[in-house]
Amino acid sequence: MKRLALLLFLGCAEPKPTVVVYDGLDDEPGRIVAAQAEVDLPLTVKRLGDTEATKTAGLMRRLRSEAMAPQANVFVCGEPLSVAALTEEGVLLPEGEILAGRLRGLVVRSDRPDGECPSSWLDLSSARWRGQGLALADPRYGSTGAHLGVLRSVLGEDEYHSLLSGFDAVGVRLIAGGNRAVVEAVAQGEVAFGATDADDVAAAQALGDPVVFLPLPLDQDRGPWVMTAEARLVAPRTTEGVMYLDWLQAKGKELFRSSAPGWLNPTELPKGLAYDPARAGALQSVAVEEALRRFGAP
Repeated sequence: MKRLALLLFLGCAEPKPTVVVYDGLDDEPGRIVAAQAEVDLPLTVKRLGDTEATKTAGLMRRLRSEAMAPQANVFVCGEPLSVAALTEEGVLLPEGEILAGRLRGLVVRSDRPDGECPSSWLDLSSARWRGQGLALADPRYGSTGAHLGVLRSVLGEDEYHSLLSGFDAVGVRLIAGGNRAVVEAVAQGEVAFGATDADDVAAAQALGDPVVFLPLPLDQDRGPWVMTAEARLVAPRTTEGVMYLDWLQAKGKELFRSSAPGWLNPTELPKGLAYDPARAGALQSVAVEEALRRFGAP
């Protein structure tokens, strides 16, 4: 009877409330953070990610489609342009927590001499590197397209087109599968250079791939593109979302950085390229279309 009474009591106990997190960052550190949050908080953490190649784009579409009846409490994203766009649309609230930062740059093989590497994105577009091969992830998804939007917003139309022409002469190879596939193409010697993010190179190095990351500035006066990983509340504000955000501020962001090589404490980052995220976001689709046309994509 006592055991039956206990079971009935447990069966009638109130279930823990749920916080739904749409996570556009890499799967492994995201799972680690969500699992620890569920231990520390009186919440069930339901985390939804996406594929490596389309993770941010897919989650953005989902957030927009659910805007009238939101299913998520928190959105975690490593692409500032996406966060800026969703905030402007009212899908995300200004309340958030910056977890970490990463740099955009080039991946090269570790046996490549230092003197045979570009010093900047504008240098990469020069005749010196003609025909050596440059891998780019499909810019319709992920950070590659956002980077193109940033470059066009800073350089202007004419100089951006000149940059694309220079890249085309290097020999652009568009890669399906995201930045990880770009790093793999360089590791296998299929191309000399790959445009990617620091965390993707760090992940490959952890697996023993012979690659190094070059945090490439735009030129000698303008720094590299710095991207932040940020957790934002999805509108409308919820108690569960605030609890999760507070936990990220107190504990989760350090756990994320320790689980995600290539992501740094924002205080450790160099001075980044100055740009307007809203303008870059507005120009991203144009920049991507122009790049695909220049590189002969279907």
